[in-house]
Amino acid sequence: MTRKLAVACMTILLLTLSSVQLSAETAAPSPGAKTIVLSIAGMSCEGCATGIRAMLKRTSGVISADVNYEKQTGTVVYDSRKTNEAGIVEVVSKMGYKVAILK
Repeated sequence: MTRKLAVACMTILLLTLSSVQLSAETAAPSPGAKTIVLSIAGMSCEGCATGIRAMLKRTSGVISADVNYEKQTGTVVYDSRKTNEAGIVEVVSKMGYKVAILK
């Protein structure tokens, strides 16, 4: 990994972690809750996964998000009354990653 890429990943991680408010993951599921599994290409470290996870959790309508650096995937539970698959894909794409819906 190049030094510039490592610095960029750490910067993203620090910026997102400093503004994330953790929510309770044990809340009752929303009536409109749906799950999407994404392939996320371009992550170069665990910091990338943490930054994507944090950004998704800040997204309106996202109930929970789990991003796995090793598998290059993300699983998002969202309220379909507030957002949709395209909106979730757009959030990750705008961060510079290539995203595809797996299921």
